[in-house]
Amino acid sequence: MERNLENGGDATKQPAPTLPPAVARAERRDQQFLDWLEEDEEIDHVARALADPARRFALELLVVGGAAAGDIAASISDTFGVSTARASQHLQMLARAGLVEVAVDGPWRWYALPRAPGRPLIDWLRRLERSY
Repeated sequence: MERNLENGGDATKQPAPTLPPAVARAERRDQQFLDWLEEDEEIDHVARALADPARRFALELLVVGGAAAGDIAASISDTFGVSTARASQHLQMLARAGLVEVAVDGPWRWYALPRAPGRPLIDWLRRLERSY
């Protein structure tokens, strides 16, 4: 079946309409928002890690300096009444979220706070701030 190009066929394409500046800005903002959502997985890990008081306690212990995993786990265990194995799981979750650094020396694990713990979450919260 042939198309009749003389009577409104697809022979010529019309130029794409130009968006008003306000609409174009809104579309750029929406795209930026979608880009931020892709980064949210890292933020989710940090937020989940901070959701438990035992993990926040471990971070508070590390503010004064690094410590051996066994010492931190014992403090968590004594304070929160959990097993040392569960306390170790808390430490591992903090490490996966990037909230602590782990140095391994043979059988020993040394935990310390990184230079900017929780930076993705802090950056995200700053994006929510509004200037008045």
